[in-house]
Amino acid sequence: MKWGKKFKRIVWTKRSAIIGLAVAGAFVLANSGLYLAYKGRTYPNTVVGSKKVGSVSFVEIAQVSTTKAVLPDKIELNYANKTVSKSVGELGVSLDRAALEQQARTTRSWLPIINVFRVQNVAVRTTIEDTKFNEAFTALLPEYQRVAEDAKLTLENGSFTIKDPVNGQTLDASSTKQAIINSLAQGSMVVNLPVEVKTPAVSRQSLEDQLKGLQTQQNTAITLSYNGKSRKATTQEVASWYDAEGASFALSSDKIRAFVQAVGSSYGIRVQNISEASSTIKASLTSSKPAEVGLVAAPIARKSYNYCLATRGVDASYLGALNTKLLSVYSDPRGWNLDGLVSLNKADSGCSMTVWLSAASEMSSFGAICDSDWSCRVGANVVINFDRWQGASAAWNAAGGSLDEYRSMVINHETGHWFGFYHANCSGAGQPAPVMQQQSISLQGCSFNAWPLASEKAALKMQLGI
Repeated sequence: MKWGKKFKRIVWTKRSAIIGLAVAGAFVLANSGLYLAYKGRTYPNTVVGSKKVGSVSFVEIAQVSTTKAVLPDKIELNYANKTVSKSVGELGVSLDRAALEQQARTTRSWLPIINVFRVQNVAVRTTIEDTKFNEAFTALLPEYQRVAEDAKLTLENGSFTIKDPVNGQTLDASSTKQAIINSLAQGSMVVNLPVEVKTPAVSRQSLEDQLKGLQTQQNTAITLSYNGKSRKATTQEVASWYDAEGASFALSSDKIRAFVQAVGSSYGIRVQNISEASSTIKASLTSSKPAEVGLVAAPIARKSYNYCLATRGVDASYLGALNTKLLSVYSDPRGWNLDGLVSLNKADSGCSMTVWLSAASEMSSFGAICDSDWSCRVGANVVINFDRWQGASAAWNAAGGSLDEYRSMVINHETGHWFGFYHANCSGAGQPAPVMQQQSISLQGCSFNAWPLASEKAALKMQLGI
């Protein structure tokens, strides 16, 4: 009985071994057969992107992938809420044949039979042609690139405020190219762009002290008085005396002078001490100390002239600033007004002369004496070249003259022509140039000077018989 059981156990063991060997042999044969059958091609469940490319020769996989449109026609370039659609051809994208073949070879399992049952996802391998991509990227950049905006002081409706900063953003070509390659490798048609955020250099906090200073200046009491009458400037009027200067604001002497002149006119006088009054007001605001300024009436003008304003080839919006400057120059005792004996007043008609702001290209339309480079005077027309008005001249700038002083000079120079004066020359090295010298072209060794010399004003006084 015991021997029988032992015999049965031996038989069963041998039978199990034989079955095991048979199964192992079958497994080896199956894997060997599959290996040989698919040695140079993909397994049936191979997928590139979302397209099946099973049982395809490795060397043909790129061609088959192209035929089956593994690459989408278009991809979407996305950042935040903005999406731009571009064709892969525009971006220079194509299948990387060598990389795709290599990827297909290495994606499958080392055990052949597993590859029969498992889906083999082969990543889409692409290459991008630099020339096409760079061209498309350059065209794309404005869609996503934004310059960071610094916080800045603004003047709105008579009040100083701070405009908040805005972050900028930019794209890097190399990072964008890699993002496209990575997205396509994952079978995605949406590329989330690697936008780099740019932080503004000037923050709101850094301008708080300047804002408080301007607001304090604006609320400084400025009162102008004459013959028992007084006029206090409103906060909005004070605000109108500032010009934007860089990231802040600065007081404009011309605008203060225009205000003083306007107050004098409301009292029925021309202000003789306009320069002193304007300087006092400017110093008062700068130090934020209240000031009461007494106005002095100038003597009655012996000669009075009216001027009109016009533009040619220049937007009329520039006339406001031109008139502010004219009012300042024509009322300045350093100019042609001969301490109040001559007055030049703005009018809308019946003018003795017209002051023009003209585009350089239109200068020759006034007469043969005028050209695109300089300002000129033709008859009753005093013509200011807009290019010079905006940027002075090379000679003036090289000598360190300011644009504001250049504007004073060119007004006085061309008005001097209107009064009948011809060009003058430098009287000696280091001397102030006559205002009738062509300082825009050359200082001839003199120093720049925006105002008529005493000798030039004496000549006008003699000419007018006053």
